[in-house]
Amino acid sequence: MGGALLSKNTPRRQFQPDFRLESKNRQFQPKFRLEPKGTHNTTENRASFDEVQKNTVADKNTVLLPALPRLSTPLQQGQLSSSRGSTSPHQFMSPVPAALLSEPLFSSASLPMQPSGKRRWGRSLLIVFIVVGILLALIAGSLWLSSHADADVTLFQVQAQRSEQVVGGGGIIYPHQQLNITYPVAERVLAVLVHEGDQVAPDQVLLRLDTTQVDAQMKQAEGNVVAAQDYLSTVSMSGNAVTIAQAQQQLALAKNRYATLVAQSEYPLTHAGNLISPLRGVVTAVNISAGETLTPHAILLVIMDESALVVHMQVPLENVGQIRVGAQAQVTSSAFANRSFSGTVSAVIPQANPQTNTFEVWVNVNDSQHLLLPGMSAFVRILLPATAVVVPRLSVMALASLMAVFVVRGQHAYLRIVQIMGRNEDRLFVSTGLQQGEYIVLVGLDQLSDGQSVHVRAIEQSGGTL
Repeated sequence: MGGALLSKNTPRRQFQPDFRLESKNRQFQPKFRLEPKGTHNTTENRASFDEVQKNTVADKNTVLLPALPRLSTPLQQGQLSSSRGSTSPHQFMSPVPAALLSEPLFSSASLPMQPSGKRRWGRSLLIVFIVVGILLALIAGSLWLSSHADADVTLFQVQAQRSEQVVGGGGIIYPHQQLNITYPVAERVLAVLVHEGDQVAPDQVLLRLDTTQVDAQMKQAEGNVVAAQDYLSTVSMSGNAVTIAQAQQQLALAKNRYATLVAQSEYPLTHAGNLISPLRGVVTAVNISAGETLTPHAILLVIMDESALVVHMQVPLENVGQIRVGAQAQVTSSAFANRSFSGTVSAVIPQANPQTNTFEVWVNVNDSQHLLLPGMSAFVRILLPATAVVVPRLSVMALASLMAVFVVRGQHAYLRIVQIMGRNEDRLFVSTGLQQGEYIVLVGLDQLSDGQSVHVRAIEQSGGTL
């Protein structure tokens, strides 16, 4: 039944498994059956390598090798040698004594195998994760230690003092006075005595007019008045109320006409039939020629007074009520970036511009050298006296659209929002958020967080260091 029986005197024969290696990284597949003495016909005592393999846990890189029992005597070794020459399968499957079954038949030997590419990549990725985690832990630890350590800071003691608040705005330079020359009566122009760009003085003749027609009209109007007065006197004696009323009406019309002509002849800009200049300035436009008949109230010439200039500046509505006439100002122009001109507020226009949320302020500019020209753009800084808390620029931080400082109280620094009302080269003027005598951080802002403990190295004031 699969092998010959052995008697007591029969020498024990060693089994020799017939195995093959199918492929790399795969386990040997020996095929055999063991039939101990007296039980070789029972299937319960038959063992196969497949059953052993099922009960053996081995990873993919482990090969199961048969562990041969030790040969205790030379006789057994000789029997093993003689059995190798046999080609009978029954001899290979010869029963083995039960004593031999106590010896280990197979052992699991871990052979060094080359790891696959996927496993190498997994191990490398794991190492990277471990290194990154260590670095992150070190960074977090250093940040935690720095945030909880006392920061060395230098403080500034806040003081309130009288200062100048600056209100700024842009604008355009205009001449202080510019006059459009017109005439109320249609007259013929005999001569034009000025040209564009000419300097003119007060009462200088600009145009010569032909006043013959006006003089004739005045004489006729004066005669109409006399005639109307005589007619009224005549009808008044008749006693006819209707006729008297009509005479009175004619007299009134005659007087009105005569008065109009007299007023035209006495026009302020005319003298002896000439049109004269009312101010000192420069002729910037001439719109009439000799021989033409002028149109009543049409612009004939334009004269600009360049001796004084005024800036029409736009000021934000938030400064309404702060600017007063007479306030001092400084004016700069893009044409003279390194030069400043003094000025004075001459007018505050009480009307808002809804498109720009500004109102207009006029500032007279002192330009004795006549460097500025009308039409130039300018920026004006109006100086307003005020009492405010003054702090160094370095002590104030910008948080989005807000301004903030660190106020130190009880060896801790606390973040506080402040309102800036003005500034100069190195100081800021705080209107709300700080009180006189408080201490703010001047040096060491970059290492602070809200509520952090600090170590004060020095305290500075506007007069020096304490």
